[in-house]
Amino acid sequence: MRLSFKLFVALASVLAACAHGPVGSLGVPIPSVSEPYVEELVRQAHALRLAEQRQWHKLLHYRLGVMGQGFLGGGYESEADGPAFFLSPRGKLDPAAELDATVRALFLPLRGDPNEHPLCRFPARFLYLREQLGIDPRKLPVQRCPKAEQFIAELDPGSVTLIFSSYYLNNPASAFGHTFLRLNKRNSLAVGERRELLDYGVDYSADVDTGNALIYAVKGLTGLFPGTFKRIPYYYKVRTYNDYESRDLWEYELKLTPSQLMLLSAHLWELGHTYFAYYYLSENCSYHILSLMEVADPSLHLLDGISSPVIPADTVRALFKYPELVGKVGFRPSARRQFQTRAAQLSADELTMVEELAVDAQHKLPAALPSAREIAVLDAAADLIDVWYARELVHRENSEAAARKQQLLERRARILQPSLPLEVQTPEAERPERGHGSQRVGVGAVTGGDHWGLSLDVRLALHDLTDPTPGYPELNALEFMHIRALFWQTQRIELRDASFVHVASLTPQTRFDRKSSWEFDVGATTVRDKACNNCLMAQAAGGAGLTFAFFDNRLALFALGYGNLGWSPKLEGLATTHFRAGIGPAGGLRLRITDGLILLTRAHWLWLPGQTPSSTYRANATLRISLFSALAIGLEAEAFPNGLEAQALAYTYF
Repeated sequence: MRLSFKLFVALASVLAACAHGPVGSLGVPIPSVSEPYVEELVRQAHALRLAEQRQWHKLLHYRLGVMGQGFLGGGYESEADGPAFFLSPRGKLDPAAELDATVRALFLPLRGDPNEHPLCRFPARFLYLREQLGIDPRKLPVQRCPKAEQFIAELDPGSVTLIFSSYYLNNPASAFGHTFLRLNKRNSLAVGERRELLDYGVDYSADVDTGNALIYAVKGLTGLFPGTFKRIPYYYKVRTYNDYESRDLWEYELKLTPSQLMLLSAHLWELGHTYFAYYYLSENCSYHILSLMEVADPSLHLLDGISSPVIPADTVRALFKYPELVGKVGFRPSARRQFQTRAAQLSADELTMVEELAVDAQHKLPAALPSAREIAVLDAAADLIDVWYARELVHRENSEAAARKQQLLERRARILQPSLPLEVQTPEAERPERGHGSQRVGVGAVTGGDHWGLSLDVRLALHDLTDPTPGYPELNALEFMHIRALFWQTQRIELRDASFVHVASLTPQTRFDRKSSWEFDVGATTVRDKACNNCLMAQAAGGAGLTFAFFDNRLALFALGYGNLGWSPKLEGLATTHFRAGIGPAGGLRLRITDGLILLTRAHWLWLPGQTPSSTYRANATLRISLFSALAIGLEAEAFPNGLEAQALAYTYF
């Protein structure tokens, strides 16, 4: 059955399985229908209890309160916050009132612009009610919706793909990754990757109004940014993620029917009339992309079991609760990975040529170099410029880097031979759905000196350097709300560490990548030296340095310049205050023996000028083995000025 993306009446007929031809003409009103007909539809909706149906709740984004509908239960509330999204004054809190108002609003007389009529503003609601109530389209006051028709015709989706953009620690908003949809056009003259670039991406994100990191964090955590759905050409998303930020894209084709795709497209138009309070940890891009899928197919319960914080990888894992939902899985490598693949095929001398060409596009190549090897060198040099100058190439069209790349492309064009296809091996182990759960709880035993006790470790998200590696970046750590408490046999409870956020990015030094490694930690830790034995100190710590990796990153050595600023009311600190300030070296070793067996040792020494003691240190070693994706066992040892300590913990991921 052929779908028409130009007439909502024909679309409704598809859902009702009785396709008709075009009805009416652009914006032409027909005689008002009698009120008894409308009220009969309202009574029919009550009899069918449509206001209680899951599809209606999903279309209006209602969420039931934690305690349900009864006394003090909270009842229903829509997550949409824009008042224009509701036709009833009680619509945000009352599904039945909004349903009645919608049915009646569909038959309001046309006054002025048809695009502003409720029928044209809320086509997805109409499609649903048309199917349930058998509304006669000939009795509607509006039969054409030019702007909505144009919007859906431009989308023209033949299928939809969920995109996961890999972790990017240099941007707090994308540190956990990002998910969005690609609506794949039905009719396109292009093929393959070129065709995909002409599709539209559908993205939910915060409308940020500040560049201040602290204000951004506060607003993002408390829902003070409006979040909106945006339609963006897919080539723009590829340029931003693949090229500018060098992030890999994982593509999951979803099996939706034509009518479900139509409902999704119509609902996207409706969402242009509203906004949602954006919460960085809960109602974020991942959450609302899943809510869109539930609108398209209400039999899906993708949000069930999703808890805060909602991580983009959780979105992908949720899809696989319905194996029949996911079709083809694709991979679009980043500019950096493409260059690394080309570089791996070159000799040491050819790599030198690549480096020289990236600096000077007119650099002469050896006359004896075969044309096939010259092509490989020029292609790699052009890719290297993409990696080195990604920001400049995106934001400055007439930059020196852009001119240099153009010169390389012109040199390449003069060799009238095609390049060999670049075959980038898909890193199956990095597929986000194969990673461990984003939340973790560990329990175990601790001993130190003549004391022993129990240890409890809780983390809301996401991954550290000794967690199982599949599905996560090899040498990155990103932890949010990580707490460790000790319960000693003396009935003393000690909050050992409470990290609000801990991030570590260990970037190996290579011939073509000299980026620094860095780390920071904000939270609290227990001081265990002469200044204050076993007192909790608020701290901000971090540093930067170098990482050297070997054997495909299985072995990594890192050294950082490290600093620490802390405060505790019991601390004998700097200049008779309760502040501690220290600086010194830090470093460590990470060895991935197998994908599930990892050893990490690290230490830092701090000089504490003008303080007592004048220096302090902390050193620890962790050996963790993953028994399967949801369970791991860890052995830990730690040394500090006041003694030694050892722990054994069992971790579960969920």
